[in-house]
Amino acid sequence: MTPHRDYQGEYQRRVALGADRGLSRSQARGHPGIGQAYVSRHDETSRYDPILEEGVREVREGSTLTRTARRLGVAPDRLARYFHETGVGVREHGRWRIGIDRRPRRLPIYSRARTIDIIVPGYEEAVLVGRYMSAVGQFLATNDPLVLSPYRGLGIRDMSGRYHPFETDPNTLYRLASAGPEPFELVYRIVV
Repeated sequence: MTPHRDYQGEYQRRVALGADRGLSRSQARGHPGIGQAYVSRHDETSRYDPILEEGVREVREGSTLTRTARRLGVAPDRLARYFHETGVGVREHGRWRIGIDRRPRRLPIYSRARTIDIIVPGYEEAVLVGRYMSAVGQFLATNDPLVLSPYRGLGIRDMSGRYHPFETDPNTLYRLASAGPEPFELVYRIVV
């Protein structure tokens, strides 16, 4: 028969040892607050987490942090910590909202008669490229060149400041699409 564990005693010892080391109660428990470091060598948070990125998207669209965390099956403090660590979350009047997202993203683009991967400096630029690539997909599916007209003469600057004009020539787009690049969803990613 296994001996009975004293969970309450173990918890009190953990908190007391943490206090002796100068740690806060939450750090000693293994659940540090926002802005506090983990005590263990293993950092539970990663710089990019696709599940928590879904939470960023939902809060950006107007959902609350608690409702989003519940839907994703994660603790609200874990999602709040991710917002803080990635720098995308802003706390205003006791609520989290998504501020300016300046994390670089790598994504494909058609420019100058070729397919290239570029790194854009933030969310707004990634949205523009995503809309352009969506318009290209719509053009390839419908053969309607009018869907490309908003992107004629436009382009995007990458992280190094180099300008990449959007490819809007129908024949070039047909040729590039037949070359078979990876789907946009598989290439788009936040650069860690």
